[in-house]
Amino acid sequence: MTPLIGGLGAAFGWAGATLCAAASSRRIGSTPTLAWVMLSGFLVCAPIAAATGWPEGLDAAAAGWLALAGGGNVGGLALLYAAMRTGEVGVLASIASTEGAIAALIAIAAGERPALITTIGFVPLLVGVALVAVGPNAGLREPRPGRRRAIALAAGAATLFGASLFAAGQASASVPIGWVALPARLVGVAILAGALAAGARPLVPVRLGRPALAAGVFEVLGILSFAWGARGGIAITSVMSSQFSALAALGAFLLFGERLVRRQVIGVGILAVGVAMVALGSA
Repeated sequence: MTPLIGGLGAAFGWAGATLCAAASSRRIGSTPTLAWVMLSGFLVCAPIAAATGWPEGLDAAAAGWLALAGGGNVGGLALLYAAMRTGEVGVLASIASTEGAIAALIAIAAGERPALITTIGFVPLLVGVALVAVGPNAGLREPRPGRRRAIALAAGAATLFGASLFAAGQASASVPIGWVALPARLVGVAILAGALAAGARPLVPVRLGRPALAAGVFEVLGILSFAWGARGGIAITSVMSSQFSALAALGAFLLFGERLVRRQVIGVGILAVGVAMVALGSA
């Protein structure tokens, strides 16, 4: 049950991060949002990593996995935050949530073999994500301005996130969980420090960056939950974590007034069927 619980914990964490980051990106822009997310995330995960001490299993291979996990996460967040300035949160979160399927496919290609019912459960999960991604503007001749670009950015983010998730799962077997979330924050803080040294001003006042600060905390909590669950199975944890898209779509409806059309409601139901199948396979 560890992959199931870890994946669901990641889903709730990433849904919270998505909603907070969306509010922040539309208020202060994608670059300041990413800067505050990285900074607050670093302040959360650095003490956790320090408390666990230097990892004995941190060899060259583990360091490589951590570097890939960190770079993929930062790049994916940058693309997603840029997309959320103009795109619908529910749609973009659904596209980004295919990261779980991407990571699962990588894991299966690498030799992991989940239960048959879990493998079959991938199908309704992917169908549900696709239905949720087809937003209210799908039938309009003139889609919302910037929607196609936002979708393309979200697709790129999903690809980077998928590689990052798989790498994080690989690294979690060699280093303490607290270290899995640290590399991306180190990369982000290093870029932030370089920008400040060059005279750029990527940060805005704290009072304007509060949603981004909260997003950074939620993001780290999601990564830590994923890393814990991945120790029991990367494929199952990855697919379960993709449920953050349905949670984000519901949150976007409540917070931003983004309505769910019938096909999206059906998609949420199909997602639930997939969750049940994956849960049965992990029991």
